[in-house]
Amino acid sequence: MAFRHRAAAAPFVLLIAAASLGDTAAGAQDAPPAPRIFSITDTVTVIGERPGTDALDAPVATSLVPAAAWRESRTVGLDAPLAGVPGVIAQSRAGSNDVRITNRGFGARGAGERSNAGTTRGIRITLDGFPLTEPDGRTSLDLADAALLERIRVVRSNSSVLFGPASGGLIELQTSTGFEQGYGEARAEFGSHGYEKRILETGFVSGTARIRVAGSTGSFDGFREHGRGSQSTLFATVLSEPSPATKLGVYLAGTRNVQRQAGALTREEFLTDATQADPDYVAQDARRDNRLGRLGARLEHAFTGGRTLQVGVFVEPKALQRSERGRYRDFQRVHAGGSALLSGPAADGRLRWTVGVDEAMQDGSVLFYDLDGGERGIHQLADQREGINTFGAFGELAYSPSPRWQLTAGGRWDNVHYRSEDHQNPALDASRSIDQVSPRLALSYRPTGRRLYFAAISGGIETPAFNEVDPPAPFDQQTSLNQLLEPSRSLTFEVGTRGEQYRDGFVRRLVYDLALYTLDVRDDIVPWDGGSWYRTAGRSRRGGLEMGLTADLAHGFSARLTGTFTRNRYLDYETGAPDDEGELVTVRYDDNETAGIPSTMLQGALRYTAGSGPFVEAAFQRVGGYWANDANTDPVESYLLLEATAGLNTRVGGREALLFVSVRNLTDELYAASVYINGADGRYLEPGMRRNVLVGMSLRAW
Repeated sequence: MAFRHRAAAAPFVLLIAAASLGDTAAGAQDAPPAPRIFSITDTVTVIGERPGTDALDAPVATSLVPAAAWRESRTVGLDAPLAGVPGVIAQSRAGSNDVRITNRGFGARGAGERSNAGTTRGIRITLDGFPLTEPDGRTSLDLADAALLERIRVVRSNSSVLFGPASGGLIELQTSTGFEQGYGEARAEFGSHGYEKRILETGFVSGTARIRVAGSTGSFDGFREHGRGSQSTLFATVLSEPSPATKLGVYLAGTRNVQRQAGALTREEFLTDATQADPDYVAQDARRDNRLGRLGARLEHAFTGGRTLQVGVFVEPKALQRSERGRYRDFQRVHAGGSALLSGPAADGRLRWTVGVDEAMQDGSVLFYDLDGGERGIHQLADQREGINTFGAFGELAYSPSPRWQLTAGGRWDNVHYRSEDHQNPALDASRSIDQVSPRLALSYRPTGRRLYFAAISGGIETPAFNEVDPPAPFDQQTSLNQLLEPSRSLTFEVGTRGEQYRDGFVRRLVYDLALYTLDVRDDIVPWDGGSWYRTAGRSRRGGLEMGLTADLAHGFSARLTGTFTRNRYLDYETGAPDDEGELVTVRYDDNETAGIPSTMLQGALRYTAGSGPFVEAAFQRVGGYWANDANTDPVESYLLLEATAGLNTRVGGREALLFVSVRNLTDELYAASVYINGADGRYLEPGMRRNVLVGMSLRAW
C-alpha cells in the first residue's frame, strides 16, 4: 500500500516508607470507594491492542485514571486527566484541546509553529484500542474528548515492542468499559471567558449487547485575543458476546473541531499583556477546521486450551483545513489499518506466548493556496500526495518459573515506507523505507499481597514525521524526501515497584507507585534553520524518578501526591543557527539541557467528603523552570498553581446528582502554560489562564 530538588525530599521518604510496609490486613476488608484515587486493582481484557491481565502484573510503569478523577475539571483536553500521572506533563496551550504532552521527554521535540499544530509526537495514543497516532508518529487530538471518556491508561515505559514506533509509551483512551444496566446522563459545564459545554450520554442493554451513545458540544471565547474555538463530538459503541467464547466490539466516532490560534508571545509582550495575540496570527486569521470520522471493529475469540485470537480493523477519513504560516492548507486523508494477535499458554501454563502483526496507512492530497484576507486565495501553491505505511511484526514470551516470578522477552520489527508525489513537478517524486528492530527484556517479582517489583530493558524507535522530511537546498530541487534523516533510536533501563494495601487505623487504603529510569536517545531528529528542515545528528540522555502516592484516610479524608524529578541533557548535539548577518552556521549544544522538559513537577490534593454528600478539595501543581530552546537562552520560569473545589454529590433512588464550583489559579499567577520549542523571532511563550471559575453539574439516572 502507498501508503531539578532537595526541598522535595519528603515525598521520597514517604513513598519509600510506603513501599516497604508489609501487607498488614491486606485483603481483610473490602475496598472503599475511591473515585478520586488512581487505582491498580481492576482487571481488563485489553491493553491497547494487546491482551492483558491484572494491571498489577504488567512489568511496566503504568497508571490508571478513572473518569471520576477529572469530572470536576474542564473536560476539554487531556491536560486535566493526565495532571496527576507521574512522568507525564500535559499543558493546555490555550484552554482548548490543544495539549502539549510529554512522557519521559518524548513529545517535547519540535520547532516553533511546526510543533504546535494541535498534535503531539513520540507517544502512541489509542482510542478504544485503535490508533489515533498516525503512521508517521504524529497524533491529532481531535477525538480525545475528555468529557466522553470513561478511563485512561498510561504506560510510561518504552512500549515500542508491542505498540510500534513510539518510544514515549502509550496513552490508551477508553470510551466504554461496560455496564450492568441501562442509564442516562446529562452534564453541563460553564466557566470564565465564555466557556460552556454540554454532554449527553446513554447506555442500554439488549440481550448480550451493551450499547453506549455519548455526545458533547462546547465553545470557548478564549482568554486571549483570537482564541475562540468550538467542538462537537459523538461516540457510539456496541459491545456484544455472540457466544460464551466470542466478544465483538464496534466503535464509531466523529468530530468537528474549529480553533483559532493566538500564537506565541515574546517575553516583553508576555509580561506586558498576556492576553494579546501574535499580530501575524490575527492578520491571517490563523485557525484550523478539522472534520473526521472513525469506524472500528474488533473480534476476540477464546479457543480451547487457553489460546486467544484478536483481530481489529479501522478506517478514519479526514478533512483538514488550516490557515497558518502564510498559506491556506487543505488536507484530504484516509487513515486505515488493522491488527491480528494470537496468544496462548505452554509448558503447563508457566509459559505464555504472544505473536502478532499490525499495519496502518495514511494517504491523501495536500493542497496549498495563498491567503486572501485569511481565506483561501485563487493561486494554488502546491499540489502533492503524501502517503505513509507502517507494518510491524512482534512476538513475546512470558515465563513464570514460580507464581511470584516472571521473565518476559520480546522483539518487534517495523518497516515504515514513505511516498511523496509532487503533481506540479513530478521530478521531485520520491519514496523511502526505514526498518528497525526493537527488543525488550523484563523481570518481575510479586510477593504476597498486592505488591510488584520489576526491572526492564527496552529499545524503541521514533520515525520522522512528514512535516520533517522536507529536504534542504540544493536537494529540494531534486527530491521531496530528505535522505539525511534516519529514525531516532532509544534504549531504556528502568526499575520500579507499585502496590496496594488495606489497613486499620488512620490510613485505610494506600496505593503507591515508584519508578527509576535512565534512557539514551541516539540519532535525535534536530531542527536546522529555524525548523525549515531537519537532520539526524544528536544524542541525549534522560533519567529520572517518578513517584505516586494516593490514600484513603479516616474521617472522610483522602489525599494524593505525584512527583517527577528528572535530568535531561544533550550529549552530542550539532545543529545550524543563523549568525548576526543571518548566515546559517554550525553550532554545538553539547551538555545543554534538553529543551521543553521541566526537571521537577509536583501535583497533589487533599479532599474531605462528608458522608456521601458535600465535599471540598484543595489542590496544587508545581512545575519547575526549563528552557524553551536548544541553545538554553530562552527561559521558562517555574510556577505554582492553586485550586479549590467545593460541591455536592447526592443520590436519591435511581438518580445521582453532582454540583460543584471550582476556582483555578487562585493566586492569579502569570505563567507560561506551553511554549514553542525553538520559537522564531523571540516568540515562544504561550500564557496560561489567570484566575478563573468553573461550575459543573450532572444528573445520572438508571
